[in-house]
Amino acid sequence: MIDNLYHRSIFDRSLTTGMAVLAKWHQDGYCYSGRARITKLSRESVQVKMVSVDGVDAARLIGKTLEFPRFTDQTRWSSHNGVQPADEKSLQAILRPM
Repeated sequence: MIDNLYHRSIFDRSLTTGMAVLAKWHQDGYCYSGRARITKLSRESVQVKMVSVDGVDAARLIGKTLEFPRFTDQTRWSSHNGVQPADEKSLQAILRPM
């Protein structure tokens, strides 16, 4: 998990199509999280295809395409509504010193 805003910014700039991420969001009063692959990037959003999902009625979301705000969209983005590194190994690869 990323714990400072500078690292979140670096992670956001490192996003690429095909990258594995962890997506988190709220819908209809429930919290969801799941692994996904990035399918499309724009300046304001990240489009992902869900690979696995945890939460109520999660099976119907597997294979669906969802869109999340990027870190730079501070009006919609939050740590509970966006994408994060899929695991600690991918996080360290992104944040290691150049």
